[in-house]
This record gives sequence, structure tokens and C-alpha cells, in this order.
Amino acid sequence: RVYGYDNLPLRKLSFVSPNRILDNGMEIRETLRDSLSISGMNETVSYAVSSLKALEITNSIPQNSEAVKLANPMDATKGWLRTSLVANLLETLERNLRLNNQRALRLFEIGHVFSFPVGATGDSLPVETEEIVGVAVGPRSEDSIWTSSSDQIDFYDLKGMLDFALDSIRLEVKYQKFDHPTYRSGHAAKLVVGAKSIGEIGGLNDKVSDHFKLPRQAIFLFRLNLTEMTQLATSDVSSFQPLSRYPSSSRDLALLCDEETTSDDIQQIIRNHRLVTNSFPIDNYVGGDVPIGFKSLTYRVVFRSMEMTLDSSELERAQQQIIRSLGHHRGIKERFPE
Repeated sequence: RVYGYDNLPLRKLSFVSPNRILDNGMEIRETLRDSLSISGMNETVSYAVSSLKALEITNSIPQNSEAVKLANPMDATKGWLRTSLVANLLETLERNLRLNNQRALRLFEIGHVFSFPVGATGDSLPVETEEIVGVAVGPRSEDSIWTSSSDQIDFYDLKGMLDFALDSIRLEVKYQKFDHPTYRSGHAAKLVVGAKSIGEIGGLNDKVSDHFKLPRQAIFLFRLNLTEMTQLATSDVSSFQPLSRYPSSSRDLALLCDEETTSDDIQQIIRNHRLVTNSFPIDNYVGGDVPIGFKSLTYRVVFRSMEMTLDSSELERAQQQIIRSLGHHRGIKERFPE
């Protein structure tokens, strides 16, 4: 003050900006959170505690593990650390349905879960992992005079949201047949990357619904192990290939196969053809003229060449090559041969 502030020289502060420390887990978590929100789901947040009964009824305690009991819980009914987010999310779902059971609810939660390995000593810290759990129920579209029971959210609606989120982190996931007491028999699938399971998706069992006082309607749930996914997800390096200048053409293939044959097995063979750019199932039929023990699957196959526009003869030749390959590898036949 004596010398005068105006007489002091102006000088920028000298500092070194620290380098950003990349956290792959955080980036994957935020990408999944954004993708699920974009697909129409709403995020919820709950306390990291639960009741032992809720954890047991949802089969949330991992094998060879046990739940962590709190020495001084804030709530006597929530005396255990959660081993999964499933029970907490179902409680949130019940509270929202109690207020309005006519609207669609698509909820998800991201959070940490805790468990002790069996035989752990008193000084051991619990194993802490991260999960993503989502649930969907209600009409597919709201405030519509045309809404009926057939317009309810189903397994494939939730699977579509999940696939959209997994595509955002470039994780190639396969769905495998799966039985678990939390889900209705025949209405569940396990998500596998390589040889490692990262989660499951399915329709909620009525016994679980009754425990949480949920209505007896179709409720679909998914659970993902985010810790495992972080280790398996690809890096930020993307690869590109040139786009074809020529138009694509699509054909529908109606196939007759054994009931135990999976769609993934069929699509792997179809996509191995050099002219196939995409394929997806559009129909699954059992009964009628389909023999017992067999099913009819119809696929839409998209063909495109990098060198020329494909004419009908080339498309027919490619289609017959695919059918011969399916017959050779899986014994699959064309349902309506010419």
C-alpha cells in the first residue's frame, strides 16, 4: 500500500498444468450412463445398504461369498451392505409403481456392491465391485388410446436398450441360454464376452415380484458387472474401412433347424460370406407344418459389394452358398426350397 499497487509490475502466474490422468473405468461408466439415458431410461440413486432377506430372495449373494453385516446400521431394516443393486432398484420400482402403475418405467442404477469371501478374517476388507442394473415395465408408448396388453414392454425392448449401450463402448457381446432363480424359466439370457460372463438379462420371477409387492405383470431386468466390463472393453483406438459406392440389397432366408440351434450360431455362418454386411432375425415360428423338435427362423440378410452393383443372379448365387454352408456346418435346411 505504501509503494502503490499501480507501481507493481503486471506478470502472469507461472505454473505447470498437470497432465490429465486417464481413467478408463470412469470413461466407460459415463459412456454407458449417457447411452442408457439416451435410450429412454432414468437413473436412480440408493443407499449402499439392504436387508438380508432382499439379498437372498434376489439371489444376489455371490458364490463363495457372504454379505457384510453392519455393526451400527442407520436403519434396523437395512443392516447389511448390498451385494447387488437388484434389490434396491426393485424397491425403487415398487415405490414408483405405487404412485402410478399406468405409466412405463425404465430405471437403471450404477453403484458399488460389497461382499466378504467365505472364510475371511475379521481384519479383512470387503471385496468392492461396480454394477449396472436396469429394469423396465409398463406400456411401450404412453398416453395412447391404442395401448393394449400386447403393447407392453417386453424382453426385446430392454435388450435393445442394453445393446445400444454396449455398442457405445464397442463391446461384442453374445447372449447364451441361461437359467437363474431370479428370472422366469426360459426367459433369461447370459451375456458373454469371449469366455467370460459379464451379466444377465431376463423376465423377473413371480416369487421375487411378490416379495417386493410388485404387480404380477411382465417386468424385465438386466445386471452387468461393470468391473469386468472395464477390463474387457476396447481402447479408444478406432479402425475405419472405406464405404462402398454401390447400393445394398437384402434377401429373406427362411430356415428350418433343430430347436437347440442358437441364432448366434446361424448368424456367424451367414456373416462369414464375403458379400454379407449385416444379418438379423425377423421371425421365429414353431408349429403348423414345422416338424416336432424343429423351428423356423427367418433372417434378413444384407448384401453389398465393394466393386459393383449386385444383380439378381449374383444375389441368388450368394444365397445358395450360404444355405449350403449352413447345411454343411449345422444341418440347417431352407424351409421353402424351390
